[in-house]
Amino acid sequence: LTGSPVTFNATATPGAPAIVSLDGGDAQTATVATAVTTAPSVLVTDQFGNVTSGEAVTFAITGGGGSVTGAAQVTDASGIAQVGSWTLGTVAGASNNALSATVAGLTPVTFTASATAGAPASVTLFSGDEQTQITGGTVTNNPTVEVDDAFGNPVAGVTVNFSASGSGAPGSPSDVTNASGVAATTWTVDVGGHVLETDGTFQNTLSVSVAALNTAFTAYAVYSYESDVYPLWTAEGCTGCHQGASPTGGMNLDGSSVDTYAALLSMDDACAIATGLRRVSSAGGVAAEAESAVYQMATGNTGASAMVGCSSTTSMLFDGPDGSANTAILQAWIRNGVPNN
Repeated sequence: LTGSPVTFNATATPGAPAIVSLDGGDAQTATVATAVTTAPSVLVTDQFGNVTSGEAVTFAITGGGGSVTGAAQVTDASGIAQVGSWTLGTVAGASNNALSATVAGLTPVTFTASATAGAPASVTLFSGDEQTQITGGTVTNNPTVEVDDAFGNPVAGVTVNFSASGSGAPGSPSDVTNASGVAATTWTVDVGGHVLETDGTFQNTLSVSVAALNTAFTAYAVYSYESDVYPLWTAEGCTGCHQGASPTGGMNLDGSSVDTYAALLSMDDACAIATGLRRVSSAGGVAAEAESAVYQMATGNTGASAMVGCSSTTSMLFDGPDGSANTAILQAWIRNGVPNN
């Protein structure tokens, strides 16, 4: 027949939106409180996979805090809708931020992102501050600091520098923060280069720096009876009525060497010139110097020898080039309360 066959043409349009799927921007990592590099986007299709345009999509934060711009979007001719931007929250963590995309009547989809700590903003003392140790010794607890960003997140991989005052020294001049933002070192304290305090201690400082951030630990060095004071009675040279016998030298009290801590602290009842006066006072502080007969003798008090059982008025001095240093050791130990350390 003329005009046959006849061809009919028809245009198929997408069906109703049926599926929302992730298009781009999932599983990203960014610094806390900053936007991810790629703004998340979704693809909307019908049940046969045909893209649907003009569909309203709503983006919303569902985990981790943060914020979005351009939360309400419409799919374009390619069926894609993209949020304006996604800024993560202020807490660092793996996949701890979440963003949902919803089309009315359909199951929403979720994007996740990981937030990493920001730049170091603070360095704080974590442990090991305010310790006391015998001069030349290492403090018991390692000085430890924590480095955090502006939101309190620990910052890993940061170099922390340590430097000690006077003759003290850190075991290592630097350390790198671990995953918890923590760095540490050991610390040897010393009386050298430090001022004698009224309580007989020598304040040491361990300075800590992270870029422009700074803090410091404090510790106190003290003299040891066993290592520093006892040798004054047994091995150091002395002159005066209480001069010890050769070859050991040292100080001799009441006709016998001061060979025990208890003997040194005992009351000298025989010749005490004041009630409660002792060879050394355990009261501590500057006032204890005046109550300690052996210190008064060592500093040239010619009447002090009577305090410890000698009728002579001759003073008791440490002689030789270390005389002044030995007297200073005695002074600091007495101020420190004459510990049996």
